Amino acid sequence: DREKKTLETSDSWGQHLKLTSSLLTVNGLASIVDEKKLVQEETGGTSLLQELTITNVVTGDSHTTLRYFVPYTDTPPHLVDNADQDMPDASK
Repeated sequence: DREKKTLETSDSWGQHLKLTSSLLTVNGLASIVDEKKLVQEETGGTSLLQELTITNVVTGDSHTTLRYFVPYTDTPPHLVDNADQDMPDASK
C-alpha cells in the first residue's frame, strides 16, 4: 500500500482552494500542488483556473499544467426533459 497525505488550505473561502499532497511513486517521492481559483472575466463571466504542479522531491524535476474550466450555461443534454418530444409509436 502506498500512503498518500493531503493538506487542504484556502486564502479566500469560496474563491480559492489549494491541495498539497505527497505520494510515493515508482520514481520516488512526488509532491503535488493542485491550486484552484475562481477567475472573474472582463465579460462578467466566471471560470475556474487549475494550476497543477508535480515535483519529484529527489531530483527536483517539476512540471506545471494550467487548465481553464468554463461554465456550461445550458442544461446538459442528458438532463433535458424529453417528455415534450413526440415518441415513435412502437406498435407500428
